[in-house]
Amino acid sequence: MKTNELVTAYITFGDGSGGKRRPILILGYNDEVIIAYRLTTKYINKSAKIKEHYYKMLDWSIAGLKTQSYIDTSVKQRLSRHLIGRQLEYIGEMTILDINGLSEFIRNKVRRS
Repeated sequence: MKTNELVTAYITFGDGSGGKRRPILILGYNDEVIIAYRLTTKYINKSAKIKEHYYKMLDWSIAGLKTQSYIDTSVKQRLSRHLIGRQLEYIGEMTILDINGLSEFIRNKVRRS
């Protein structure tokens, strides 16, 4: 596991009613915690407010994803490495185009707020 990798992990729902396996982008990690952004394919029916937080991946196919995907930058997920254990499944890695694009997207988002 390394920064800018895309993996799947079991993510619990915010309301605690369960969860599902979903792709995430690894932002960083240590012995205790993995910091990640969730990925989604659901975009069209989202509100403008929610869409403001979604970075549209340009090289999603090269990164190993099967369909157009968006990185949800609204919340950094903190996942316990002890709970996840070896449940992470490798998908691929972000390209430099998307790494730079995401960085610029976040910088612009910070300026707007």
